[in-house]
Amino acid sequence: MTGKPLLQFVGDSDGPIIHMDSATVVGHKLYAATSNYNVTPEKSSVEVFDTRTMKHIDTFSFGIYRGSLTWLDRQDGAWWAAFANYDKPPAGSTEPYGKTDNTQIVKLDDHFQVTESWTLPQELLDKVRPMSNSGGSWGPDGRLWITGHDYDEAYVMDVPSEGSDLRWVATVKIPNVEGQAIAWDRSTRSPELWTIKRSTDQVLVFKAPYTSIQDPHTQQWKVVGPGHFVQ
Repeated sequence: MTGKPLLQFVGDSDGPIIHMDSATVVGHKLYAATSNYNVTPEKSSVEVFDTRTMKHIDTFSFGIYRGSLTWLDRQDGAWWAAFANYDKPPAGSTEPYGKTDNTQIVKLDDHFQVTESWTLPQELLDKVRPMSNSGGSWGPDGRLWITGHDYDEAYVMDVPSEGSDLRWVATVKIPNVEGQAIAWDRSTRSPELWTIKRSTDQVLVFKAPYTSIQDPHTQQWKVVGPGHFVQ
């Protein structure tokens, strides 16, 4: 394997595929998250390609939905994705593009129907605004790694045991990266985190320290008996 480009899919400049944000490979299929960013109303779809020929072979449309589909990944027999919204107004408008606080992380079945959804912690939303969550990939540590649009770092998240906010476990620096798409290569004994640098059209690969990340100890609730009830 040389890393030399072999095939390229080229869509028409006025075609229906407008903005590809990120993608994941499952088997011999490449699943791309696409949207009509940055115009409203927000429309999104999943576009599917054969990795052996790079021909477009399937599509699933969300139409006007929860925001702009920015990433898609497969984990534990389900699809996971983000629908991003932004405080930044779209082209030709003075109104925000859905507002960053409305960004959602969703779990979907094999027919891309949402079965559950979560929001991001307010501190993380405030950090990435006026943009949103642009990249996401399940790590070899069983945690969801996500990125913003501009910063050289990844945010390591857990699905909570209660509540609607994902749990922000750690922040990992990924130098020279400018946010957006990421992908964990989980196919080897030494998983690597693949990233992009938009300003130089580079793909960067990291040995991210996923084995050293520990869950913070936080007790969200307790059970008390008679004489200790909280008023």
